[in-house]
Amino acid sequence: MSQIAMVIKTTVKDGKREEVLALYKQHLAPRAQTNDEQQVVAWCADQHDPNVFYLFEVYSSPEAMGANAQADWFGQYMAAVGPLLAGEPEVGMAKPMWTKASEASKPGRSGSLEPGSQPPVPRRSDFAARGELGLGEDRVDVILDGGLGDEQRIGDLTVGEPGGHEGGDLLLSLAQTLESSIGPW
Repeated sequence: MSQIAMVIKTTVKDGKREEVLALYKQHLAPRAQTNDEQQVVAWCADQHDPNVFYLFEVYSSPEAMGANAQADWFGQYMAAVGPLLAGEPEVGMAKPMWTKASEASKPGRSGSLEPGSQPPVPRRSDFAARGELGLGEDRVDVILDGGLGDEQRIGDLTVGEPGGHEGGDLLLSLAQTLESSIGPW
């Protein structure tokens, strides 16, 4: 089977990020905990914008991802969070080429956590040395990123409030994005 990853950037209405996280923990987190086909899940709060979060997921196959996207419980979650969002989430699809989990599962390797244990807290120095060099950036540029308020904006457009039926179109939009990336289910 071919793994598939999804990265979703979501902007919420002012001050609604914690409310969306609570709904995620209520509706989706328990399902992710018990779904072996959903191999990696990370709900991440943006460090600079209190109204942005990222969801990163790796599935064992496109079919496994499609099964989640078509489930009734996912539609219920989207209906609950739709009114809290400032616009449609940005969805990116990718094929994982290497993950720590895949390396840890090889014979003679370690790195997986025992159930219920917590990963070590990374130190700032852990990131400074690695930066984004894997993306082909110069080491000096990586180290200077974010210094003196330097932010790299990629040209995100301002998203207006959904009007009328548009809030309900979020699930349809996500399904269409998934279908264009992995094909019909």
